[in-house]
Amino acid sequence: MHLPATEIAIFPVLSGANLEDPNSPTGKVWHSVLDTVSSQQGFQRAYFGREVEDQSMVQLLIGELQMCIFHRLEHCSFLAM
Repeated sequence: MHLPATEIAIFPVLSGANLEDPNSPTGKVWHSVLDTVSSQQGFQRAYFGREVEDQSMVQLLIGELQMCIFHRLEHCSFLAM
């Protein structure tokens, strides 16, 4: 049996990345990522937002039945890693 978990990812995005606009190129990729995350087995909910102090930092919280979803996001092109 798996216990519910929340994965928290804090990561930088490239300057000018407009994640919030689903019609922008970056927004299309980001929404595709969120669609992929939400289709994973065990997914329950996700929230994301920019840090108030540093708008280039994004926090993504994924509620799931087991910890494993975030590891699939490590190679997204808009991350400033």
